[in-house]
Amino acid sequence: MSKGYRVYREGFPHHVFTRSKNGGILFYSTSDCLFYTTLYCCLARRYKICTRAFSIMPNHIHSNEQSPDKKAFLHFHRQLNSDFSREYNRAHGRTGPLFDAEFGYAAKTAGKKIRDNICYIANNACVGKMAKDVLDYRWNLLAYRQTDHPFSEKIVLRHSSRPFQRAVRMVNYYRKYDHPMSYARQKVVFKGLTLSERQQIIDYILSKYNCMDYVSMEGFYGNSFDKACLSWRTNSGSEHDIPEDYEDYGIYARMLRLAAAEKVDLVHCNFETAAPELIRKLERTFRRNNFPERQIRRFLHQDDSSDNSRVHP
Repeated sequence: MSKGYRVYREGFPHHVFTRSKNGGILFYSTSDCLFYTTLYCCLARRYKICTRAFSIMPNHIHSNEQSPDKKAFLHFHRQLNSDFSREYNRAHGRTGPLFDAEFGYAAKTAGKKIRDNICYIANNACVGKMAKDVLDYRWNLLAYRQTDHPFSEKIVLRHSSRPFQRAVRMVNYYRKYDHPMSYARQKVVFKGLTLSERQQIIDYILSKYNCMDYVSMEGFYGNSFDKACLSWRTNSGSEHDIPEDYEDYGIYARMLRLAAAEKVDLVHCNFETAAPELIRKLERTFRRNNFPERQIRRFLHQDDSSDNSRVHP
């Protein structure tokens, strides 16, 4: 990320853009997203970061943040990237950096620019063809403004199974002490749960850990979440300060489904050291579906460093 896109302005919100190294896919599973989100929220509370927008995409993360000062801002992101990389590498059996050497950030100094940026982040999954509506995407946390279970059935604890009740108690304990949901903790929490219970506990975790400052965000839309949603649905927003690769990210979602059908363990797989037979098998499958070579390389973490094309959405 060019240093031209790293200008901090005291007292203003900033658009932060964190990109994976060489654009390789980083978030292969719910476990990856869940760990990053809970870690982000735990550290945001610690460093007193006001987050007005947030979105995880397959190979990058967007957020709109206001920090107490530059020192807190930089410490927050450096610890976030360091802690996530260490745990991610351990879980996936890999080494080395996950992210570009420096994350990008740009100050938003006027109401319209702030609204445009919040809108841009809210719509990132829609523009990238990962969702049809801003409230359909779990990893921008917007659906959790209206309900604590947007993607699952309401929890009725007294009617729940013992493994589920135990999972809820564990989540409460971890959240009480602001321990993020690491891969090891997720393994214990999800043990013995049915598929529907897993969806319930994911919603429960995100609701409990959620650090989004919806009230502050809504202040830019007449103090109304409904007005904010209407604005997002009629305008995709804009970002002229930080260049971003444009891709059809819906293709990655299809790749994930195909890889899962091939029984690939996406929670622990390291494509950089995977068996050549597995890589060749996935390459054949992806090419049969006419997926772009660039996206195949990024999914399989084959060197994409020579591809420096950047087209702003």
